[in-house]
Amino acid sequence: MDTIANMLSQIKNASLVKKESLELSHSKLLEAILRVIEKAGFVKKVSVFKEKDSVRKSLHIELAYNSENEPMLREARRVSKLGRRMYMPSKEIKRVNSKYGLIVMSTPKGIMTGEQARKEKLGGEVICEIK
Repeated sequence: MDTIANMLSQIKNASLVKKESLELSHSKLLEAILRVIEKAGFVKKVSVFKEKDSVRKSLHIELAYNSENEPMLREARRVSKLGRRMYMPSKEIKRVNSKYGLIVMSTPKGIMTGEQARKEKLGGEVICEIK
């Protein structure tokens, strides 16, 4: 089961039906990806919480909308899949306009945007593409 693809489709679907927020089960990888997406402005706020009686943590995601009440995150696509991993050296990372898109990568220095990875001359696995 691909938890990253599930997370991306849940966020995309929730934003398309104009939901204010949603909750997902927590993992360190999902939290790191969401922090990068939050910093880029596609998601308003990400917080980790634990129910009083529960053992598991959860992620609370507040979705971002522009002034015309259209979702900031319109498309989210998983690039590197379980059956076919996609790795990219720093020189081949394509440029995406920061207002319209974002590439999320897993590098030796952690989860970061494609722009950050190119600046630090780091290659890695291309996790997803956000538009």
